[in-house]
Amino acid sequence: MTVDDIIFLESRQHYLKICCENENYELRGRISDYETMLEKYGFVRVNIGFIINCKYIKTLKTKKIILCNGMEISIGSNRHDKVRHAYMVYVREKNKWKL
Repeated sequence: MTVDDIIFLESRQHYLKICCENENYELRGRISDYETMLEKYGFVRVNIGFIINCKYIKTLKTKKIILCNGMEISIGSNRHDKVRHAYMVYVREKNKWKL
């Protein structure tokens, strides 16, 4: 598994579910420990329980994100600006070298 394969991280009580394209993993930990570490790879925390890889965002709406796999995740009321900014940075970097 590489960082690029991770779709999202979900916090459930004291465990983290790491959802990848082909497999899911579960480990003990706090989501806040991964938030800053993954930010430089195009991840953004969208609410109290989810960190999303911008690569897998299909649609960004005001109150929710729709992922490429069809899953809908709500955006925390105080996080929309940060999520929108992170997604725009990701799109800009992704398209940087395209003509």
